[in-house]
Amino acid sequence: MQAVILANGEFPKSKRCLDLLKNAPFLIACDGAVASLHAFHFKPSVVIGDLDSIDSHLKALYRPICVSEQNSNDLSKAFFYALNKGYDDFIFLGLNGKREDHALANTFLLFEYFKFCQKLQAISDYGCFKVLETPFILPSFKGEQISLFSLDFEAKFTSKNLKYPLKDLRLKTLFSGSLNEATNHFFSLSSIPKSVVLVYQKFL
Repeated sequence: MQAVILANGEFPKSKRCLDLLKNAPFLIACDGAVASLHAFHFKPSVVIGDLDSIDSHLKALYRPICVSEQNSNDLSKAFFYALNKGYDDFIFLGLNGKREDHALANTFLLFEYFKFCQKLQAISDYGCFKVLETPFILPSFKGEQISLFSLDFEAKFTSKNLKYPLKDLRLKTLFSGSLNEATNHFFSLSSIPKSVVLVYQKFL
């Protein structure tokens, strides 16, 4: 079952993202995102958070679920709420924009969520993040902009069909695998040992 989670970052504007909001089988809004969602006439299935970012009239309208513990952010509260309801396929919107520290933290939280669910995508107006375990093959196109991020600084990565190939290469910094480019209709990545990688594919 698929859940779409809207975080309180930059509200998406592209048709791709708006269609995801419109057609979401189960739409969770983090409490800070409710005002934007309401303004665009989208109705969430549920609102989750500690309710510190939602106006009283929206509280009355949507009756949000309060999760008051402060050890996780609203995005994590929304994710684990849906996970506990049996959802096993997640699309995240609104992770970036506004505060850069929130954008980084939200993006790298995907590594943590991958421990519990292996179908994760974070989609924006500009591109898509996926978390994948090596080895993997992804459909692509010649010239597609690709970035790879790893928190495993010991694994040795090997790629196929990337302009700047990786050959038994350690990604020793977060930027070591960024700003690459596909050279074919697919690209692949393997590693020794297996590793989890955050993959970014830029939309045309």
